[in-house]
Amino acid sequence: MNRLMNHANAKGRGLAFILVAAVIMVPAGMIIYIHIADLRSENVLQNKLAAALVISQGLEDHINEIRDLGITLSLDSKFQDSVRSGNWPVTNQFLEEFMLGVKDPFIDRVFVSDAQGRRQCRCSPAVSASIFLTVTGTKA
Repeated sequence: MNRLMNHANAKGRGLAFILVAAVIMVPAGMIIYIHIADLRSENVLQNKLAAALVISQGLEDHINEIRDLGITLSLDSKFQDSVRSGNWPVTNQFLEEFMLGVKDPFIDRVFVSDAQGRRQCRCSPAVSASIFLTVTGTKA
């Protein structure tokens, strides 16, 4: 009989040990799981942020290149003279010659408009560019 009591007592202690272990291990496992999930989502967000920064830097560089093209074109004295005199065929020819040297795949059209917004000349479709210049009507 004593043996049976010891066996029942040992069985109860084993059950109590399992119960205590479950009470401790389940919340600990949940806490660890939540922490790992937070670290993974934070890592994903950091990767997305890094990608966005790289893309924005590339776009900024590209926009600066287009701006520099416009500045270079507008500072050319031959271009300025043809625009001031309203000699649009010469201006158009100058645009086409200028854009032949531009190797930007994203530029598909270039045109010059007067101060009222009327397009005065543009590059032919064979010459690709997309720089928009507005002539302010300054007199030489």
